[in-house]
Amino acid sequence: MPSRGGARPCRDRSSPESTDLVWRARTGLMALIVTQHDTREDWLRAGQALQRVLLHAAAHHVMAAFHTQPLELPYLRAQVRTQVADGQFPQMILRLGPATPGRPAPRRPAVDVLAVE
Repeated sequence: MPSRGGARPCRDRSSPESTDLVWRARTGLMALIVTQHDTREDWLRAGQALQRVLLHAAAHHVMAAFHTQPLELPYLRAQVRTQVADGQFPQMILRLGPATPGRPAPRRPAVDVLAVE
């Protein structure tokens, strides 16, 4: 989502190594789910679209982070609607990208926790 009048990520385009692909691989991509109207049916369709995006992303080892706080404030939601969403109603802001792998949780062997009768 482009920023207007505020701080933006800066990219050095003077070297061949500084491409959008390198920048996106580190930071992920911002996505905005919008609807034509703002009815309950539109909210449901936005939720269905989000479900599909999250399932597709997970199947490709891409994680999502939700950034919906601006949409909870009416004046910010209106600003996103006019400046970013081309007049459509913003329903969800999320960032999609790689996640740093965490350590696996310790697990006991199944025989220690299951009883066979």
